[in-house]
Formats: sequence, C-alpha cells, structure tokens
Amino acid sequence: MNITVIKANGLEIIKLYIPNLLLYLTKREIEDFIEKGYNYSLTIEEGTHINNFLGLFLQLVKSHFGKGSEIFLNEIKIFDYLIGKFHSVVGENKGFKSLLLGNINDFKQNNFLNSLSEIAALLELTKQYSFLNYEAPLPNGKTIDFQLKNIKTGKEILIDVVSIYFDPLRYENKKGIRKFINHRINTKYDSKVNGLGKSHKSDIYIFPVYHDVSGLHKKSQAILESNKKFLLSIKRKNCFLIKNKTFKIHFFVNSNFEKYNLVAASEYFKLLPNK
Repeated sequence: MNITVIKANGLEIIKLYIPNLLLYLTKREIEDFIEKGYNYSLTIEEGTHINNFLGLFLQLVKSHFGKGSEIFLNEIKIFDYLIGKFHSVVGENKGFKSLLLGNINDFKQNNFLNSLSEIAALLELTKQYSFLNYEAPLPNGKTIDFQLKNIKTGKEILIDVVSIYFDPLRYENKKGIRKFINHRINTKYDSKVNGLGKSHKSDIYIFPVYHDVSGLHKKSQAILESNKKFLLSIKRKNCFLIKNKTFKIHFFVNSNFEKYNLVAASEYFKLLPNK
C-alpha cells in the first residue's frame, strides 16, 4: 500500500479505530507519525514482522481496506481503552502526551505489550501519585519510565515498568518460575541503578506487569496457583530473592474478562474460576 493511500486515509482511520489518541495528540503530530513511520517501513526487509504501534497501524490500514487480518485489533482496542480511561481519570497531562508520542514514534521497539504495560501501570499508579515526568533522566545518564509524586506525602519516586510475559506451562517447577521472575525484576533494577549513589538508588522502584501468553489456560492457572504465595510476596518491601524495592506484581487481564485492566495478584487469584 503506497504513501498516497496511507496519507489520505491514515488520520481518518485513527479517528475511527483509536479516537482517544486525539484527546492528547494533534492532527499534525499524527500526520508526522504517518509520514515518518511509512518512510521507516520502507527500510525494513519485506516480510519482517513489526510488533510495535507502527506495525499495528499498517495492519490497521490494510484491514480497513479488507486486505489483512483483524487478529491484532484486540491490542488496538486495549490501547484506545487505556488512553480513554487515563483521560477520564487524570485529564490533560503533558507527561502522558510525551509517553504516547514516545511510544508511537519508537519504530525500533518490537513488543507493543511493553507500551500497553507502561500505560496500564501509570493508570494504576495515579490512584496514589501525580505524574511529573516520562523518561526522567538519571545522574548515570540513563532514563527511567516515570517520575511521580505521592499525593498525600509529596515525596517523589522513580518507577520503571518491567513486562514479564512467558508461558507458565514451560515452568511447572516452582524454582523455575521463581527464578525467571526474580531474574527479570533484578536485571531491570540493576540496569537502572548501575553507577548511582545510595541516595539515588533509594528513590527507584520496579513495577512488574505479568502477561499470561498462554491465554489463561487451565493448566497455566494451576501453575500460577501453586506459586501464589511467592507472587503475593512481591511487594514494596524486599521479598524472597528479590533484592530491590518492588511494587506488587500486577496481572494484565486482557482476555476472558469484560475490561482491560491491571489487577494485583490478590485480585487476579479471586478472578480465576473455581476448581
């Protein structure tokens, strides 16, 4: 599909399928994304799967004209839902606009679930924190996802989101699943604090988001149930084998339930069907 067709229809297609994006981004910003994104797509080897917002947008255009699959539409719906939900809770927000611009224009990212995790986590965090900055700079030259301020105490905090997605069916052994989750959280923390002094390290927290790629398979649920005690132990105080300060692990519920939400581990286990 050529640039003329995409330019002529891209904005209207976004208005149709992702209307909430227009709550934060201008027509010009979306048109810039369309042109730059299309030009970038020309540099990618034909047949390469682009698993980011650009890839979803190009699929959306094809599907709109009856030339592609609609399997990907679930992620588009989640994206639009989360943006709308954030707007209804927080309203206009420059930091959130920066987050959206950063995500849609990150053509090299290859996992759109990371983008969804960030937005869903931020939405959950706004229950207790005000949003100050996205991709906040650190003294060691790195950046961290969110700079937030506690609404009650005024204390600022730095949070990085880590997406944990894997098939529990591959980790029936308790040690395996625990080792994997611990490694993901600790590696993310270490990658941010390396080179920082103790005072800066104390402000940094990890927010883990779990995606069940097995599609809530019964056996998968049973494996998670067997690790319930461990999963519930992951919280802001140091827990077993996790050496950093970590928020409670949240589950991204995006199938078998009516709405697309993050739920804490304790709530997730309540949602599972009775045996």
